[in-house]
Amino acid sequence: MSYTGLAVVIPTRNRPDLALTAARTSLDQLPAGGRVVVSDNSSPSNRDRLSAKCEGLSDPRLDHIAPPGDLDMTAHWQWALEQTLARSDVSHVAVLTDRMVFRDGELANVSALASSHPDDVVSYNIDHIDDRVSPPMLIQYAWSGGVRRLDSGRLLKAASRGRFPPCIPRLMNCVAPRSALERVAERFGSVCGSIAPDYSFGFRCLDVLDTTLHYDKSALLAAGLERSIGSSIVRGRLSEEGADFVAALDSTMNRATPLPELNAWPNPMFQIYCDVRGESSSSRVPPLHRGRYLAALAKGVAGLEDEEARRQGREALAGAGWTGWRRWSNSARSLAEDLSYAAHPRDFLRRVLWRKRNAFRTPGSVTATLLRWLKMLPPERSGSPHLDAFEYANRNPVERVRRRGPRPVWARAPAASASMRSRSGSSG
Repeated sequence: MSYTGLAVVIPTRNRPDLALTAARTSLDQLPAGGRVVVSDNSSPSNRDRLSAKCEGLSDPRLDHIAPPGDLDMTAHWQWALEQTLARSDVSHVAVLTDRMVFRDGELANVSALASSHPDDVVSYNIDHIDDRVSPPMLIQYAWSGGVRRLDSGRLLKAASRGRFPPCIPRLMNCVAPRSALERVAERFGSVCGSIAPDYSFGFRCLDVLDTTLHYDKSALLAAGLERSIGSSIVRGRLSEEGADFVAALDSTMNRATPLPELNAWPNPMFQIYCDVRGESSSSRVPPLHRGRYLAALAKGVAGLEDEEARRQGREALAGAGWTGWRRWSNSARSLAEDLSYAAHPRDFLRRVLWRKRNAFRTPGSVTATLLRWLKMLPPERSGSPHLDAFEYANRNPVERVRRRGPRPVWARAPAASASMRSRSGSSG
């Protein structure tokens, strides 16, 4: 197929200010022939408020649409994608959640990659801002700017063993051609499914496509972790949006997993994986590796903020056989895998400090100096932590690296074609 344009779809629910920022920054970078579609699944008052703000931008490239009724997240994303493809002749779609913005110049970069490889799904990385700590903390990952072709089977095997790398194309971190969406829908009946649309598309896409492309750079910045559904599940303290998400489910969240009673992360991701495996007519989606499944849940339980929830989680894991040598062997394996992520000593240190950020919600002078050196502590200037962090990240990118030495198993996989360098360049 040929590239005819890119639509940026922004699904939102009761977050009009965040959605407007996502739309405005996308319009600022939108290549020729592109569109921005804000799909508003909000209450009537918030929907009217966002509609008025979108009209105030007076941009013909912007559409504000709303479903006919209140939809759960998966149904909303599905509806938004269907409406976008029906209303325009764009060849490619990218989903941008209302908590995200494209980094300066990156929407043009990923559009150029889609134009150069119109039949491929192209994924990219996401940097994060944690506004739950004071001051907000920024994590930017080292990058190479290269483009690699990855084997889908390797990525599915990694997921079956509890590893969910950033190169899994989850709609909100990729540009997908219309043809790929149609192939997924043809096999599964819809583009999105299960309890969450992002990972369900990712696993379905990997089941349908032999390979995907990965742009090794963070094209997106995500903020608003306090209101993130996934982040609230990780912490074990549901936000208003998280409670709304769980209430909308028509069954137990983790019903198909070996430990459905355990609501720790990443059990919901395993649920989505199991759903896709059950739906698939192929043999490409392997069964869960029980030992690695338990190991991943052990990490999730350790991250729960509530002590009683952690105790119950540890008991559930022990009852499932997570004891003794399994725990010790996993510790060594986890350290090796964590090291394989890091492309640079500073990159590894950022990852460690990001995981331990709750230990210094208000950093002392020594910690603050270290965080500033690592470009993790944006200065507060405008009174808007989000905008300050966005501006700081765009002006202060972290180091570019050459990918040498150990890499995670999905990146060591024999490439389906030779590694490529983005035509768009990778200036940072």
